[in-house]
Amino acid sequence: MCVFRKLTAFIFVIAIIVIPLKSISIAIGQTTSERLTKLLYHGNFLYTQGNYGQSLKLFWTVLTLDPNNTFALDRIGMNLLKLGDEKDAIKYFDRSLEINPNNTSTLNNKGWAISFLENKTAALKYFDKALSIDPNSLNTLVNKAKVLFLLTKYGDALTFVDKVLALDTNNSEGLLVKSIISNETGNVAAASKLVNKVLEIEPGNSFAQSLKMSLDQKSKVTIP
Repeated sequence: MCVFRKLTAFIFVIAIIVIPLKSISIAIGQTTSERLTKLLYHGNFLYTQGNYGQSLKLFWTVLTLDPNNTFALDRIGMNLLKLGDEKDAIKYFDRSLEINPNNTSTLNNKGWAISFLENKTAALKYFDKALSIDPNSLNTLVNKAKVLFLLTKYGDALTFVDKVLALDTNNSEGLLVKSIISNETGNVAAASKLVNKVLEIEPGNSFAQSLKMSLDQKSKVTIP
């Protein structure tokens, strides 16, 4: 029995030593390129899942391996923006734009970040530059429409929303922005129709559900 216990303990110790060594050898065997690919993939996945803090850590690791990785710089900016740190987000967008001034995604993201700093008119020039490079960028068109709406330029906002919906009739963000514009300009029936279409496309869209509830209450109030 004593021999058996000693043998078991010996195997356990060997397992503790060998398994980490195997893991280390795999890690050493990975090329920098392979590691970067994995970090970028997992960092972006965490971002899309709303895990902004963990996503940030992975993209910061990317920068230790590749300081000029524009995707990582852009994603760090977006994570910071989601966490409410607009000023630091802009710093990372600027770093990305120093490397690639024509990166339409980063131009759009910087414009959106600036709009949070009560400088909405200044934000428009970044959307305009992005659209001069890619006139059909749905994200940029939607964001420009949102900022124009916030500037109470409803007609201009509607023009850009209609461009979005001409490119993609089922674009949920475009439909929601148009619904909000319609409501703001007094057309509650049109606003309700648009938000209902969003819920047909995305039944779980919480913002659309909230907007529908608000519009339903408003429409009931206006019935004579």
